[in-house]
Amino acid sequence: MKGNKILYAGIAILILGIGFAVGTYAYYQTTVTGNVGGTVLAWQCTANNQTATFTISLGSLYPGSSGSKTITVGSTIAADYVITFSSFTNMGSGSNHPNLNLYKDSAHSSIINSGGTLAGTVAAGGTSTATFYYYWPYGTASETYNASAPSVTATVVCTQK
Repeated sequence: MKGNKILYAGIAILILGIGFAVGTYAYYQTTVTGNVGGTVLAWQCTANNQTATFTISLGSLYPGSSGSKTITVGSTIAADYVITFSSFTNMGSGSNHPNLNLYKDSAHSSIINSGGTLAGTVAAGGTSTATFYYYWPYGTASETYNASAPSVTATVVCTQK
């Protein structure tokens, strides 16, 4: 009797061992193996064909001058952009163009100071334009023409949509 119990126990262990082996084999047979490939997309955003900071000259001006400058923003993907203005050269108080200002609108009601921005969006593979305006009104003091062209430095920052 005791010998039969050992025999049955041995057969049970053998059956369980075979069951685990077959189950493990079946698990590995249903596991998918392979390689995954990917492509990293490099994107670029430019303003006036510059990728970071650039200078815009307003040209030779005189009192009473006004006009606009357009910055063309392009991107390989859909993006939001912010153009920040800084480093106003040869314009404003203490310069050769003391009353010359930049504006966000053609009515000359919203001045762009250093740190001022223009913002917008650009579609994937497309371009968008940002326009700023300048105006040098006649001052109360005698102002004379000066050939030193005023300029402003602009920096473009794009954020993927």
